[in-house]
Amino acid sequence: MKKFLLETVLIIAISLSCAVLYNYLLADPLPLFKTYNPLDSDEPLLMGEQPFIDAIDVEMLKILSEQGQILLVDSRIESEYRTGHIPGAINLPVSEFDRLYPKKSKQFPPGKSIVTYCSAKHCIDSLILARKLVKKGHDTVFVYLGGMEEWIRLALPAEAGIKPVNGDEE
Repeated sequence: MKKFLLETVLIIAISLSCAVLYNYLLADPLPLFKTYNPLDSDEPLLMGEQPFIDAIDVEMLKILSEQGQILLVDSRIESEYRTGHIPGAINLPVSEFDRLYPKKSKQFPPGKSIVTYCSAKHCIDSLILARKLVKKGHDTVFVYLGGMEEWIRLALPAEAGIKPVNGDEE
């Protein structure tokens, strides 16, 4: 019985070693270990909660923006917003949400879809901001994952420092 178990373990170990080696030699290997990042998924970003926060791409963002169907919210800090932002976006830094949201809440028309974005695909500030907005009762919130990095790379128009960002002037 011991010999059988030893042989079984040996066969499994050799098989796993061969599989790992084969995967390593592939041009596009499968990741063996990966940290879960909700921004890398096509799944709704808030699983099991209603309403879902879905990601949208740049094409959908342009269509919705041209139709005036959304409120764009830049989740980056004020200095980054002033340097350049998507036209029409208001600034609500996620780091100052609790302080600024009461002042800016009048800019969130009832029933209007909200799209949050930040600097790049792997920035999670836009997701955090979207979650906070859902908790405040906003029903339709999306996250534009490409952020300013993709927007600039595609040579799309940007505004710089036009809208007041501290909430006092609005």
